[in-house]
Amino acid sequence: MLVAGAFFGRWAGSVVFAMYLASILLVAGIGLLGRHTLSNTWSAPPLVHDLVAVEGGAVTIPQLCRTTGMTRPLVEAGIDHLVQTGRLRTTSMLMSCSAHCRACVVAKSCPW
Repeated sequence: MLVAGAFFGRWAGSVVFAMYLASILLVAGIGLLGRHTLSNTWSAPPLVHDLVAVEGGAVTIPQLCRTTGMTRPLVEAGIDHLVQTGRLRTTSMLMSCSAHCRACVVAKSCPW
């Protein structure tokens, strides 16, 4: 107020309040503009692609790479993160698992 008083005299309080209102409107306007322009250009994060591919039946890293179009290191990093956060569970699949296929959770999409 001291600086505003030096420049605007008796109108200092009104000017400071007007600047306060203008800043609120400016922030709200930029937020609305950004919500409509920036969100339309963003694609889904890689973890979403991994989850959709797994839910669609991809069970191996090569299948996930083909389904998502992502590189192996990116798919592996995504899977590691999903496992660490508890959103996904990994299991070992042995080549000789055919005796247990009926009990296997991935029997329908098993590559063996």
